Amino acid sequence: MTSTITKTKTGKQIACKVHMLDDQDLPFHIDPKATGQDLLNSVCNYIDLLEKDYFGLEYLDSHRNVCWLESDKPILKQVTETKFSFCVKFYTPDPGQLEEEFTRYLFALQIKRDLAVGALLCSDNTASLLASYIVQAEIGDYLETYNNNPSYFNSHKYFPHQSVEHEIRIMNFHKNHLGQSPADADLNLLDIARKVELFGIKMHLAKDHEQVNLNLSVAHMGILVFQNITKINTFSWAKIRKLSFKRKKFLIKLQPEGYGYYKDTVEFYFDTRDECKNFWKKCIEYHAFFRCVTIQRSQRSKNKLLAGGSSFRYHGRTQKEIIEYARENYVKNRSFTRSYSNTRTVAPVINRAHRSPGSTIRTSDTIESVRHHKNQTGVIGDTTNVYQQVYYDDSSTHGSRTLDSKFSRDKYDLSDEQNTDEDEDEHIQKPINGLSSSSPTHICRSSEPVHIDDNHSPLIQHPIDQVDKGKFVET
Repeated sequence: MTSTITKTKTGKQIACKVHMLDDQDLPFHIDPKATGQDLLNSVCNYIDLLEKDYFGLEYLDSHRNVCWLESDKPILKQVTETKFSFCVKFYTPDPGQLEEEFTRYLFALQIKRDLAVGALLCSDNTASLLASYIVQAEIGDYLETYNNNPSYFNSHKYFPHQSVEHEIRIMNFHKNHLGQSPADADLNLLDIARKVELFGIKMHLAKDHEQVNLNLSVAHMGILVFQNITKINTFSWAKIRKLSFKRKKFLIKLQPEGYGYYKDTVEFYFDTRDECKNFWKKCIEYHAFFRCVTIQRSQRSKNKLLAGGSSFRYHGRTQKEIIEYARENYVKNRSFTRSYSNTRTVAPVINRAHRSPGSTIRTSDTIESVRHHKNQTGVIGDTTNVYQQVYYDDSSTHGSRTLDSKFSRDKYDLSDEQNTDEDEDEHIQKPINGLSSSSPTHICRSSEPVHIDDNHSPLIQHPIDQVDKGKFVET
């Protein structure tokens, strides 16, 4: 679907369609100048979602790659087709911190989808246990009239290559969930899922400096390195001094720890510049969301003369801010409708659909169910295929963020000062092998600041020294 401009009483509008986690399509009409955040706010207002910063909007670019809709850019400058998917963007490691039942329900729907398409990689036994909680939430208690026959749910495929043996296992697990409400089942589902090593992990294909094939991922604790689906290294946020990219090269500069003679920079290589930049952007967002207490919001710089690098920033609330906001604005027993309520013996009452007064987004009454993006596939079992999610963007070819101790951990600096890494190669020591998970690292300390020459070309002379692990700034 290409973007279609229509005239309404309020002026020109763009028709959009947002695919929700319950497989409904919600049509919206937006202003041609609306940003990604405008559309996300309208979707969250319509479904009355309080803890909205855990979620985002995905779209397929012209190459059929999955991308996040950037919040501060106009939508029409990012997409040609105005069809989006509403989904979980930040997978919290502790579902108990989700204040509202409705938020936990949406997370449960995301886990159900991840499990179904093979994005949540786990053993067959764990997959069956997860599926049993989905059955409990959607169907209710196991009844004796089922006569030990899984036919009461086997029309649903909860994970790839689901077999009769798996269905019997699901049924046996389901018998143990007697009396659990849908909310209880959701919470138990989240509790099991969060313990899966690859929970919320989206693999990005890359290579180390020796051209060994790897998978990179970013999570709440830092950047993870996998060989196939086996984790071989973790770079925690506390150990990272600076993240940067130069064309296809992604660089991790580590904190000085003085362990030995190993160098301080790890390099990885992506197939394209877009893949490299988008993984870097994802790391910036994850660090800001999970690591920072708050961030300083600022507008993008309009001075293109000095805009030598990426101006990308995270613009939402941090997890700490969401938790505090949700606790302050929590409404007890707020009601909503579960999409599968008609399959249970006793359906929940309620209708949560709501639009705030003054909303400029219009929705139609006809909602059509569709499947999720067709390129999300995988296998559940002892041997699995990794799920790859690639982000594409057409802006700058290089950028960086540094962890700087000049600022306190309770702020997120979004200074307009930018850099390119065009001259950075001469300052980077030979990298460590990305596979070295147990080797100590030695870090060369330096403290010279960034300089900009008379032609306004930012030159990286050295990374900033004595940095604070709670903050990224551009250098």
